[in-house]
Amino acid sequence: MTGLRARLPIIPTLVVGIAVLLMIWLGFWQLYRLQSKDALLTRIAANPSLPEMILPPHSTDQSLLLRRGRIDCAAPLSIATEGAGRSGSRFVATCANGAKIQIGTSPDPHARPVWNGATVRGTVWQAPDHRIALVRWFEGHATELMLVPETPLAGLSPNAPPDPGSIPNNHFAYAMQWFLFAGTALVIYTLALRKRLARGPAHR
Repeated sequence: MTGLRARLPIIPTLVVGIAVLLMIWLGFWQLYRLQSKDALLTRIAANPSLPEMILPPHSTDQSLLLRRGRIDCAAPLSIATEGAGRSGSRFVATCANGAKIQIGTSPDPHARPVWNGATVRGTVWQAPDHRIALVRWFEGHATELMLVPETPLAGLSPNAPPDPGSIPNNHFAYAMQWFLFAGTALVIYTLALRKRLARGPAHR
């Protein structure tokens, strides 16, 4: 046993060991997130039956998704153009208090809707977020919420209704990937180590 320890490459073994432990930790972390996401989706599924709420500005509370909401938008500061797939473009107004409303869609990406604000009722959903998932994870900030009215504003076309199925819940697949990576790293390193030890001291 002492001879084997003496022949083991210390630094590569430590690096592989730490990497494998990290991947296993990430796998269990994804399983934890799976439980949290399941609980969140269960809560969201019950939201349409809850009373209407006033959507606070800059809210990132994902448990409010699909709630009926209201925003008093007296003076929109800006109207941003966002992609909307087959619908062409969607237009998101930012109110003076920071609240966001998707006022409607248009097949014309160059449309410039004019809207002076009003009290708007609709469904709470996720505002456009152009950050990649890895950046959101490191920053620790969830996607901001907005209101999606059923009746479009400013003469625009109707909004597509929020789709609960678009909320990703692939944490189990991610967990299995991390466990697979860890197992693969162990197998590859074990085979490489056996080959190294089999060559003997004269070949190292």
